[in-house]
Amino acid sequence: MYTSLDQALEHYKKTIRDYLIWSEQKIQEYSRLHLVTPDEVDRDTMLTEDDLSKNAAFTVQVRAMADVLGIDENESIEIIAEVFAEIVAEHGLKQ
Repeated sequence: MYTSLDQALEHYKKTIRDYLIWSEQKIQEYSRLHLVTPDEVDRDTMLTEDDLSKNAAFTVQVRAMADVLGIDENESIEIIAEVFAEIVAEHGLKQ
């Protein structure tokens, strides 16, 4: 349980961050395996059944956390963009 709203928000951001990094790793892995550039990866067909399950679980978790925190869809998009920008700045990932 969280002792403050700030802690809950930080956990929300960490969950998003973990997913974005996982997703980028999947793209890189797929591109190496299939000898294509990351830009050429078909993101709609690259995921395995396990990946799709993880993706669905992430979506449910983030939506539930947003509901509890009172974060609407627009705020959620802004937070995801902020977290993504932080990852890009830290790791030099392609936007």
